[in-house]
Amino acid sequence: MNNVVLVGFMGSGKSTVGPQLAQRMNRPFVDLDDVIEADAGQSVAEIFSSEGEAGFREREARCLQRALERKGLVVAVGGGAPMRDDNWVRIRNGNCVIALTAEPDELARRLNGSTDRPMLQLGAPSVITSLLPRRLSRYLEADVVVPTDGIDPEQVAQQLHERLSGNGLQRIRIDVPGSPHEVIVGYGLTHLVPEEISKSPSALVGDISKYPSPSGGRQGGGTVVVVSDQGVADRHAQPLIKALSSAGLSAALHLVPAGEPAKDLAVLAGIYEALAAAGVDRRGALIALGGGSVGDVAGFAAATWMRGIRYIQMPTTLLAMVDSSIGGKTAINLPAGKNLAGAVHQPSAIFCDLD
Repeated sequence: MNNVVLVGFMGSGKSTVGPQLAQRMNRPFVDLDDVIEADAGQSVAEIFSSEGEAGFREREARCLQRALERKGLVVAVGGGAPMRDDNWVRIRNGNCVIALTAEPDELARRLNGSTDRPMLQLGAPSVITSLLPRRLSRYLEADVVVPTDGIDPEQVAQQLHERLSGNGLQRIRIDVPGSPHEVIVGYGLTHLVPEEISKSPSALVGDISKYPSPSGGRQGGGTVVVVSDQGVADRHAQPLIKALSSAGLSAALHLVPAGEPAKDLAVLAGIYEALAAAGVDRRGALIALGGGSVGDVAGFAAATWMRGIRYIQMPTTLLAMVDSSIGGKTAINLPAGKNLAGAVHQPSAIFCDLD
């Protein structure tokens, strides 16, 4: 990973946990507010007073960009910084993002009596009630989410250090025009998949209201079909299905033959039948869990089902991780030759789980 970036609401513990985590990882610690104050020659409160929140956010974005151009840091950013989409792209790009969370009552207790936070002028409880619900969904997109209620900052730092030591997560952004997505490489990535599925599909599929549910009822958003072969499914499918179900997503497993026999018209038709039976509409998604052949046929099913639905590549072979899962190449074989029927359909994400 390039940098470790801590995000979270005011009072979540970023500035306390950050230095202790940096010490354990033998990395420099950077508090973005300190960088902003040095840049302006003023305190954060003085910047808010002279430039307003809009001016502060512009300065914050510039300082964030400069800070993340360095490598090998532990960086704590302000609670509002991740809310700007351009900031969030920079925070995630090649870095490991950790969100520290706490219950509203605990945040209010920690922030009680704070006089150096301009956002708290209306009082901690009202600010938490107003801002936290809007910000929390962004924080929960982090690679690692750690509740800090009732835990000593030193313990939080130690837990994070142990977790990161065995994770080594890397994010690689693929800037395909109209379909930007990420390749996520690391260990134990299953818990990140539901968040990706839960993102709004509107950017990919447009207005979905005109598309009826395949089952004839209302559109059941969030339904997922996992396509895999028996050998891979025996090892990896159940933890994935459990993670999806725990996140409130309806998930079904559909098995296809292993290897090249998966890239067949009859197998493709079987995936269509599974998508129909599960009621997958344009809010739903497909996950290709397996080697290159599984990715090819599952990706082609996603490209053609209801004129294109989201899909995620979860390659389980080295060749699929470095080649076939990347670029949106999908296809099946025909009697006349290999890969003659296919489409270029970019995945929403590629998870290369090394476990």
